[in-house]
Amino acid sequence: MAELYVKHLPDGTKLQGGKYEIVRFINSGGFGCTYEARFPMMRTRVAIKEFFMGKYCVRDQRTGKVAPSTEESRSIVDRCRQKFVDEASTLYGMSHRSIVRVSDIFEENGTAYFAMDFISGRTLAEIVRDEGPMPEQKAIDCMRQICEALQYLHSRHRLHLDIKPDNIMIDDTGKAVLIDFGASKYLDNASSEERQVTSNVVQTPGYSPNEQLTGDTSRFTNATDLYALGASFYYVLTGVTPVSATLRTAGEDLEPLPESVSEPTRQAVYKAMSLMKADRPQTAAEFSAMLKDVPRVEAPSGKEAARAEQSQAFEPDSKTMPVYAKQAAGKSPFEVKSPSVFDIPKGGKKSAASPGPSPAFEPDKPTNPFARVAKPKPKPAPKPGIDRKIIIGVAAAIGALLIVLGFIFLGGEGVKPGPHPDTLRVEQEAAIVEEAVDSASVAVEPEGKVENAETEVKPEPANKPAQEMVPQKPAKQEPAKSDKPASKPQETKPTPQPKPDVKKPEEKKPEVAEQQGPTPDQLMAEELRTAMRIADLKSRQKALLALAAKGYAPAYAPAASVSVLLHDDANADKYARLAIQSGHASEVQAVVKALDRQGYYDDPSHGKKPM
Repeated sequence: MAELYVKHLPDGTKLQGGKYEIVRFINSGGFGCTYEARFPMMRTRVAIKEFFMGKYCVRDQRTGKVAPSTEESRSIVDRCRQKFVDEASTLYGMSHRSIVRVSDIFEENGTAYFAMDFISGRTLAEIVRDEGPMPEQKAIDCMRQICEALQYLHSRHRLHLDIKPDNIMIDDTGKAVLIDFGASKYLDNASSEERQVTSNVVQTPGYSPNEQLTGDTSRFTNATDLYALGASFYYVLTGVTPVSATLRTAGEDLEPLPESVSEPTRQAVYKAMSLMKADRPQTAAEFSAMLKDVPRVEAPSGKEAARAEQSQAFEPDSKTMPVYAKQAAGKSPFEVKSPSVFDIPKGGKKSAASPGPSPAFEPDKPTNPFARVAKPKPKPAPKPGIDRKIIIGVAAAIGALLIVLGFIFLGGEGVKPGPHPDTLRVEQEAAIVEEAVDSASVAVEPEGKVENAETEVKPEPANKPAQEMVPQKPAKQEPAKSDKPASKPQETKPTPQPKPDVKKPEEKKPEVAEQQGPTPDQLMAEELRTAMRIADLKSRQKALLALAAKGYAPAYAPAASVSVLLHDDANADKYARLAIQSGHASEVQAVVKALDRQGYYDDPSHGKKPM
């Protein structure tokens, strides 16, 4: 069956008798479609916004005419089209460098159009998707420009109501421009019917505050736009769409900002995204004043970085590196001899008797450390040999002197009975070790094991000091054993008796723990918390869908919300219906409205709108 209507005009369509020619379709929203068009008369390009409510309108495929889809929707379409024209007229009179300028308004094809400046650049959403999170100072500069635009807009009693990264353009010069005023409205007392229609087209999960999700425009204030701006700021700094206000109200937390973000910026973002309107900045100027500049850290150029690495590589360390090691690390062009203990100055300092480090290794020379080595002088050459000989001679004399002194002091005792001093020293050390072992065994082991330790010590060689020290400890233990031979077993028996009493409750504790272990619902709740902490939306959706497939009802609403963000309408509708059936209808209200706004329920195969 042929398609009865199309969503947008085809490329090449001419409007106003050829004044404008459609070049390409850009995107569509709740109130209409946006096109890039040529303006041949002025030899320039413009952006054209067309009023086309996809939920209530249809377009003839052959003529391009737009008409209400049903008679019931005609009154809504007529009223909203007039509102669309009024808003275009308001923008036509505005002039601000960060607000897109409207240059023409006209009616054609049964609907309304307005032409505005075409901005050559990318949206913040496209920049973050292509390049990742934006540097903090660059993001601050962008937000300040949008704050100026909002201050200008709010001073004329008007709200934007659809601020998000997709509606903030950065042109080729770096200027930030606020676009898409299709959802904009005055801060006036609108009728209840108009409030209901408006609420269906301006709710963006993650960027709309709670008062906007309810659809009651009487609760809108300047702080409503500032919440969306804070959420856009959060996305630019993290690259992650913030958690929706509905889920945050239910207890879901925002992912923390990166640690590299400065404290003033953190406070500004979190304050602007407060769930309560009273806690947010009340004016755009107040929010802009919270944004403080951060120091710009410029990375060194390639040559400077290489020079810094080279200087660090050749920097000598006289405290840790010996002279010959410095020469080897520096790759001296001269031959490095094998190291010797006589080549290293004592304590690492230069002395008169040692050659010490050559001038090439002075730490005061950050440049090439071998510059002086390249031109060796003929006179200093013999000095190292002379100094080395002197050192060798002095060392030999000192060694001979030490040998003589040792012979003098030890020789006389050698005539006496052999190794008696050494034997006595060994015996004393053995006695000290035995005493240490005995004291340790008494302090640590039970009394029954102390006797075994004593029997193991007694077979040691009979040394006089040991024989004097070993009986002292049994002497202390024997009276206790001899005076009360039967009492000690009675004293030792009660000590193990409380142990079974203490063990019994310990044996019961595991049983109690097993009985009070986590239930399946508690385990699934922990899985839900873990899944909601996943930053990547696709991975988060996969975890949530797996948990929802197990029949865990609290996972239905988060699974539906994440699926909407990923444009997975089928799963979003499926789990939204399950959430409604399980009593979580309020948590998926925004999901159903988003699907309805996209025309998902216009297809009969998708079923009726659940709420």
